[in-house]
Order: sequence, then structure tokens, then C-alpha cells
Amino acid sequence: MKENNVGIIAVLEHKIKEKLAEKVLQKIATGWKWEANYEYIDKGRIWLLWNPTVLDCKILGKSDQYIYSSVEVKRNNMIFCLVAVYGLHTIHTRKQLWEDLKQMVSNVRVPMICVRIGICLYNPIRIGIGLYNPIRIGIGIVIEIEIGILNSILLGKGLYSRVYK
Repeated sequence: MKENNVGIIAVLEHKIKEKLAEKVLQKIATGWKWEANYEYIDKGRIWLLWNPTVLDCKILGKSDQYIYSSVEVKRNNMIFCLVAVYGLHTIHTRKQLWEDLKQMVSNVRVPMICVRIGICLYNPIRIGIGLYNPIRIGIGIVIEIEIGILNSILLGKGLYSRVYK
């Protein structure tokens, strides 16, 4: 993380139990602060880690499917919102996620970044040296209806979806 000058990381779909999280995170991110969503889902599928010497991070909301935060870069006082999303496996379980995202987007007055997994992408995502199939991410087969839901949330508020390569 130091080599790449990383200040914040969202870890999605990890398999670490809550009782081991502190120990694991101290090894991989010594001196960093972190939040997880264990209080909403036993497996705590999301970790948000940040370097407190570089960033201030305030948690604005959490659920079983996201951690929503406000981040300030200390060196230039730039503020942005970051939402780390792990969409659960069916449209039914994601309905509350869509409603929460609509609320977040409608209230945001600063740049917003949404890091996501389990939501459909048209193009493959490059992670390290591997490519994920654009139609199947995680274990849930993605349905075209969800693309329309996500696009209506984003585009309706002047935002857009971008795949980082």
C-alpha cells in the first residue's frame, strides 16, 4: 500500500470472521483505521480501510450491502463521498440497496465514488492480472433489469457508471 501511495481501500467479499478481523487488518494495514459491516451481516462482507495520516473518513451509513462514507484528503481539503457496495445475490435482496443508493445520490453535494461488486458491468474488470466475466460476478448471475435500475439511479442524478481498467 505504501509503494502505491494508497490512502483508502474497500475490501469486498472477504471471508474473514469478525473475531479474526482485527488481527488480520493489523498485519496488512498497520496504523490504519477501518470499519466493517459485521453488525449487519455475520460474514461482514465489506471492510473500508484508510490511512489516518492522509485522510479523514467519517462513516455516514452502513447496511448488509454497503458502507457509505465522507472522505477528506488532508493535504488539499478535498472532500468526496465513497460508497463501498457488495450487492447481495438476488433482485429481492437488493431492493433496499437501490432505495438507499437513491437517497445517497439525491443528498450528495460533493463528488461521489461507488465501488461495487455483484452488480452487472458491461465490460470485464481488470483486477491484478485476471479478468472477471462481465455477466457473472461473484456467485450471482446478473440480470439486465438490474442494469436499468442502476442506470436510472445514476443517470437520473447526473452521474454515470465507469469501469476502471
